[in-house]
Amino acid sequence: MGSYVGHAFPGTMMLFLALFYLLRSQRASFLRRLHTSQFWISFEASSFAFYGALGCILEFIDASHLFHLQDPPNFSQSHLDHMRVTAILSLSGLVTLLHQYKFISSPGFLIVIPFALSFIGLAFVSHPQQFPLFGLAHTISAVFFFIYSVSKYIHTLLCNYSNASYTRKCESIPAPSSYSLTFYLFGIPSMIPLLSSKRSKQTEAIEVYTGIHPIYHNPIGRKFGLEWIQGFSMWLNGVWWWEMGYSFWGQGDPAGVGIDKMYLEGGMVWHYGIVRMLFPHIVWSLAVWVIVGLVCEAVDKRFFGKEREKWIEEEKLAFRGKFLENLKNQTEDEREEGEKLVERGNFGSPKV
Repeated sequence: MGSYVGHAFPGTMMLFLALFYLLRSQRASFLRRLHTSQFWISFEASSFAFYGALGCILEFIDASHLFHLQDPPNFSQSHLDHMRVTAILSLSGLVTLLHQYKFISSPGFLIVIPFALSFIGLAFVSHPQQFPLFGLAHTISAVFFFIYSVSKYIHTLLCNYSNASYTRKCESIPAPSSYSLTFYLFGIPSMIPLLSSKRSKQTEAIEVYTGIHPIYHNPIGRKFGLEWIQGFSMWLNGVWWWEMGYSFWGQGDPAGVGIDKMYLEGGMVWHYGIVRMLFPHIVWSLAVWVIVGLVCEAVDKRFFGKEREKWIEEEKLAFRGKFLENLKNQTEDEREEGEKLVERGNFGSPKV
């Protein structure tokens, strides 16, 4: 990580994940599949698992000089710390996936991801740095991780302990005798147009409701703006990592070249780090996120007015735990109406 690329790469991964949170947090009916599709329900945990594993492998390659065998391996404390945090990130994603798909059931596994991000934040604060400005920069990153972790923890508790009737409705749906191959592939084939998936929308709905723990698609979780907070903190962290990479290593080695000494380790460290480096990014990022939200709202009202009204009404039913109907007790008319809802991206029937 101690290079321009070493900061730009994780920064880019955080920005991609933040875009997912940004779109998922919007109250737009044309984005509702982000809450109901199996692929998108599993996207967060899969991203942590994939990025953490990839980061750990790349850090190992960098430390071992695998492609520069003439140089001796350099497993310094810095490299070992980086491998630990990326391995913990990957492990948290894998454990969350196991909990999502009901391979493990203890409620304690709900907070694995926020706990892992909090641990990584503490690691960044305690990680020794060459200059005070570098230490401040990593402390700021840790603060963003803590904000994400707290909002994620609250979001998880809400989904687990609120709207219990939704969980009971999901648990009352009879599980299929066998799940499709697409389900075991996290719904990825359904996202690729060239791959033909025989799984119908109704089959996907049943597999999601019976195969994935209800807290991960409980509609109460998108009611209080917590996903927006998670996404914005992740976005700022991604932008901040790009800023660290460019400011500290963008002008070449050694690290910090081109920055005045009084900013690196003098009395102007906080002024330079907060006012000149961080504050401008908060302003333009907030403006972009507000504009995206307004655009999504305008597009939804202009082009998806009727769908929007239906979705709002259906969500009101969902928040009262009346969104699902036990599939085995549905009449034929209710099944047909449920399939229409599925085609619009909402699973189940609002009839109760």
